[in-house]
Amino acid sequence: STHLQTVEFAIAARLVGELTVAARPRTQPLHQQNRQALFPQVLRIVHDYIDGRVDFNGMHRCDVGLQTYAERIVNLLAEAIVPVESTGAPALLPRLNPYRPLGSTADVHFKTVKPVRAATASHLNAVACDTGSWEQAAMFQIERLAAKGLVRCYVRNEQLDFNIPYEFHDVSRAYEPGAFVRMPRRRPTDFEQSDGPSRISPTR
Repeated sequence: STHLQTVEFAIAARLVGELTVAARPRTQPLHQQNRQALFPQVLRIVHDYIDGRVDFNGMHRCDVGLQTYAERIVNLLAEAIVPVESTGAPALLPRLNPYRPLGSTADVHFKTVKPVRAATASHLNAVACDTGSWEQAAMFQIERLAAKGLVRCYVRNEQLDFNIPYEFHDVSRAYEPGAFVRMPRRRPTDFEQSDGPSRISPTR
C-alpha cells in the first residue's frame, strides 16, 4: 500500500519540476538552482498544505495522490510560491561536502584536554567546554528544557565539522554554530540521530 509520505514526495518532485521550467518567468530565479537543494523546502510546503488545507471529507489520505488532486495541488502551489529574490533578499543554498553530505553524532568519538560536563539529553555522553561558563550556562538551560519535554536532544558542534561559508565585504568567512537543538515534532535538518550514545573521553 502507498504511504502518504510517498505521495507527498511525488507531488513535491512534480512541483520542483514545475517551478524550475523556463516557461514560468515569475520563477526565473529558481531556474538555475539545484533541484536537490529546492526539494526539501518544497516538500515541507507540500506537507504543510496537505496537512492543514486539504479537506479529505472521509476519503483515504493517500487519495490525494490521484492525478486529478495531485495536479491541482501542484498548480495551486506553483502559482503561490514566490522566489525570495522578489522581496529583495538573496537566496542562500547549502554547500554540501560531496564526500560527507550528512553528519551524524554516531561518528563523534574523540579525546580532549578541555573540561567536560556530563550530558543527559544529548547523544554524546558529555559536552567539551571552551570557556569557563558559556557552554555550561547554555547546557544548563537546554538540559532544563529537555527535562520539561521542550527539547528532545542536543549536541554541541564539536568534531561535527559543520559550518556555513559566507562572504562579508568580499572576504570569505565561515560561521560555525555552537550547538544543534532538536525540538519536539520537528525533523533535524543537518544531522541524523545516532542509534546509540557516542563517547567523549577526557585525557590529560
